[in-house]
Amino acid sequence: MQPEVIIVGGGIAGAMLCFELSCAGVQVRLIEAATRPGSGVSARSFGWINAINSDPEGAPGLFALRRDGLERFAALNQRCGGALAAASAGGSEGALLWQANGALSAALRDKMRVAGYRVDLLQPAQAAGLLPGARLPDLALHVPQELAVRPAHVCKILLERAVSQGAEVICGQRVDAVATRSGRVTGVICDGRLMASPQVVVAAGLQSRELLAAFTDPGWLQASSAALVELSADLAPFVPVVRTPDIELRSVGSGRFLAVTSAPDPLNPQAGKAVAQAQVAALQDLFPEAGQVRAVAVQTGQRALPADGRPRAGRVAAVEGLYVMVGHPGVILAPVMAASLCDQILGRGGVPLSEPL
Repeated sequence: MQPEVIIVGGGIAGAMLCFELSCAGVQVRLIEAATRPGSGVSARSFGWINAINSDPEGAPGLFALRRDGLERFAALNQRCGGALAAASAGGSEGALLWQANGALSAALRDKMRVAGYRVDLLQPAQAAGLLPGARLPDLALHVPQELAVRPAHVCKILLERAVSQGAEVICGQRVDAVATRSGRVTGVICDGRLMASPQVVVAAGLQSRELLAAFTDPGWLQASSAALVELSADLAPFVPVVRTPDIELRSVGSGRFLAVTSAPDPLNPQAGKAVAQAQVAALQDLFPEAGQVRAVAVQTGQRALPADGRPRAGRVAAVEGLYVMVGHPGVILAPVMAASLCDQILGRGGVPLSEPL
């Protein structure tokens, strides 16, 4: 049966949209180039679903979108019986953070309070209950509503549910081009053959730039690099995501931790080694009694960042029936973009997150 919608890309954005469309009864086919969904940039994401890293005064629009994404993720996690953020799958709940000094931490709390976003002030004894054995400041911030997920796990859960509702997922198949005729999309080209569909959504991260090159201006999508460092340490698991001036860290199992930082030059092995060593030192400084800490792996991800900084979830102006779905931070914004695009495709009056590309 010809699908009503083809989605190109099985990362967190494509999986989220596939799930939403299948819930609405749409015949949808998702095509992923890798052998399993969520194994590209999504697998290299830290997975912290938050709004605390956005400025409600300097970037109120993005702050609102991130907050919406967090609320939608929490609701979706409940719909899935808590499976998306389960600790057994590397998920976590809440965030514990602090600034360079107590005055800055208090100022951040006050700014968030004005924006209506809950952030609690914790004294060291209170913070120690969430992060035993850590070197703690005089004042810490707790954001209980935030959570963290393993994006590849989220992709797996959502696509399993989508398939159970009639969606088709094809992995190990590269899409070479978007097919059009007389200004309208007709499907996608794979291995020289047409997979026909009246509507196509390109949600392929940086590959979206290549697939849409014939229909868009150059430079609309840029690469933004980050490094995910897996660490091992003789530490008990802890619940919240932790952000200090020196490290962003979370526990993903017994003795296993993830840290995220700016990416090194992928062509320079010494740069990757230096990043790993810096994260090891930061963890040791945070937990003085951690014992031996070592970097297990460093993975670099090339994230897709629209040049204007705004997420894209809407029409490609030059071609009827062709849509794009890409934004940064992609994991946080995925449910917002999926909801918007689902409404647009179904004609339910969804508001595009940007002007047509």
